[in-house]
Amino acid sequence: MLSFPKRTKGEGKLTWKTHKALTAFLVMLITENPLSALFAASGAVLPDALEFAIYGRNVPRWKHRTYTHWPFAWAVAALVFLLFAGGHTALPNFSFRELFSFHTFSYNEFRLLFVPAFFWVSIGALLHCLEDAISGRIPLLNPRRKTFGYRLVPLNGLLERLIFVFSLTGLVLLLSGNP
Repeated sequence: MLSFPKRTKGEGKLTWKTHKALTAFLVMLITENPLSALFAASGAVLPDALEFAIYGRNVPRWKHRTYTHWPFAWAVAALVFLLFAGGHTALPNFSFRELFSFHTFSYNEFRLLFVPAFFWVSIGALLHCLEDAISGRIPLLNPRRKTFGYRLVPLNGLLERLIFVFSLTGLVLLLSGNP
């Protein structure tokens, strides 16, 4: 069994900005779809946001990274949305006027827009879990037991800052069309 250095306050987890930047960069790199990257980035903070909603700002240490950080649950959610979307994960190019107008979406519009969006949010949450596995432990088989991962990236350390800068730079280059 691996032993971990004693954790001091604030160590052992990535910050939200790094989760969002790294997830957006990875999804943009794979899909070349800015809307997919945006929805995945919003899902990249969902596991922690759910914990804060349940336990408040001061999540007990023994409850942090349990059910909300179980990759299996997010993978199943993504699979369900993928199946419901008929295997189509690409988000269509709706204009902002169409997206935010107060018209009723047809079933096909719903399937084409919202289901893939929920798929990418689930992928973002799954990536959050995997990103947390490089900065501490997460549950793998049992959601109550943190058995998977290793703390390689301490909070606000040099490595996290480099990951953030690299991800943001890569994202900007991909969005500008100059990879």
